[in-house]
Amino acid sequence: MKALTRKDANRIKFISRIGLSLIVLITILMISVGPAMASDGMHKSEKQISKQINRMIDYPHSILDDSKDQVTVFFGIENNGTIDVHKIDTDNEQLANYVKEMIDGKSLGEYPEGNRNYKIVISFKTI
Repeated sequence: MKALTRKDANRIKFISRIGLSLIVLITILMISVGPAMASDGMHKSEKQISKQINRMIDYPHSILDDSKDQVTVFFGIENNGTIDVHKIDTDNEQLANYVKEMIDGKSLGEYPEGNRNYKIVISFKTI
């Protein structure tokens, strides 16, 4: 067996430091990319929820008479997918009651990310 020279020992230290630096860098990248990927998924699910809710609500001709209006809905979704409306912001109380009647207590199907709160704006206009 051959003894290590100082030059060989320094080379081993250098390679070890590079390897350790790479491991630390990869770990940091994985930690920072994880939350970024998760937030993209959240935006998609919020868009899906908004689309589902918009499909539940028809244009209320009897309330708006072909005019424009909008409501801001604050709601939660239970683990079983049930919508729980907390508050609806609008100047039109009839419209608020209509929207609440159409979505409160309705199910969005299985929703594994339940017990979360959301805010969506629903605009009513004729085309």
